[in-house]
Amino acid sequence: MRDEKLIESKLQKIKRSQYPEILTIVEQLKGENTKVSPEGYSKLLTRLISCFEKHFDSEEAFMEKINFPGIDLHITGHKKFMNKIYLIQQSFKRGEPANAEQLCTLVVDWLFDHEMGRDIEYLIYAVQNIRG
Repeated sequence: MRDEKLIESKLQKIKRSQYPEILTIVEQLKGENTKVSPEGYSKLLTRLISCFEKHFDSEEAFMEKINFPGIDLHITGHKKFMNKIYLIQQSFKRGEPANAEQLCTLVVDWLFDHEMGRDIEYLIYAVQNIRG
């Protein structure tokens, strides 16, 4: 079992970032925990996937625009993360029970690591290499 205080700490730091809709979904999943209805879980999971796809498309377009040299590695990270989310979705569609705690932990951990690590790399590059 994960340390709830650590997850809450990470959530608070992420809340100050650019992921409000994703965090709203996490809060809804977390609030219900594993008691979320199958229909509700499916809708939230679909919304979560849509939010990440839009976010990644936007982020990757920006990295292309600034010619970020680490774009391939960054995109690989996005794909690996999305594959995990897609596997959760496929498992649920095959009839496995919803595991909101697992999904929340995956998303919160990834957002924290991504926001505090990988995203900083391209933002630093943008600041150092783009003149307005």
